[in-house]
Amino acid sequence: MLGTCPGAVAADALELAGRLSALVAADADAVLGALLLDEAAAYADVHPLMVGALCELVASRLQYTVETRQRLLAAVLSCNLGQLHEQAALARPGPLPAELLAVVQAHPARSHALLRASGVDDPLWLELVLQHHERPDGSGYPQGLRGAAINPLARLLSLADIYCAMVLPREYRTGIRAQQAVRQIFLARGQAVDAGLAADFIGEIGVFPPGSFVRLANGETGVVVRRGAPRRESPLVSCIRSPRGGEYARPLRRDCACDPRYAIADVLGREPLSHPLPALWSAAH
Repeated sequence: MLGTCPGAVAADALELAGRLSALVAADADAVLGALLLDEAAAYADVHPLMVGALCELVASRLQYTVETRQRLLAAVLSCNLGQLHEQAALARPGPLPAELLAVVQAHPARSHALLRASGVDDPLWLELVLQHHERPDGSGYPQGLRGAAINPLARLLSLADIYCAMVLPREYRTGIRAQQAVRQIFLARGQAVDAGLAADFIGEIGVFPPGSFVRLANGETGVVVRRGAPRRESPLVSCIRSPRGGEYARPLRRDCACDPRYAIADVLGREPLSHPLPALWSAAH
């Protein structure tokens, strides 16, 4: 939880940003996969961490400095302060009632004001928080900015936010498959998301992001644990089930680029895991 006394919010957010950046640098695939597969933490807790991890990856790809990426991550971790007390009420299916919709549309400005009142004076951090729901086609809020009027890093934050909102499960629904979310990001380029950033985003996370459940050509079922490099369509998979459906005692590593038997034949929906998460990634080494 971010501190509430003057200066504490800035210090806490920057500390968390540094820790998240270090985790991504150490093992980005494990971070992304673990966040997607987490079955215990609440959506409101997982969402900013996954958005931050994705922003860190893409911003690194685009060669932003470490200092700029830290300010970006601080914005990611604090941009929803303005609706913090309404999070439980917002966890509901269907259209929001007018009073909650007003809270959502006002929260970027409220977060901006709360951060300033708590002592945050970094202009980039504050701008990213204020603009994180703006859209290239002008359909966003609170200012209805368009295109180049939106900071490029705010456009990245927005894109990662949209993706994570689709793939992460909530109290009232399961998340959609990462591949479906990637397709929707591709189709929304130039409208809800920045066209150039969409290409960079998809190029970074790949066609089969870590944490995706897949079926291989040989019939085995597994979880993607490493993005393929340099071919993102050929990742590493930890197989958890045999072609006949039996559970493996320990996950088995399959490199989808090395053998046609291990090519990905199908993408599956999310399902409960009997293996602990560390076992999936230890099989990938």
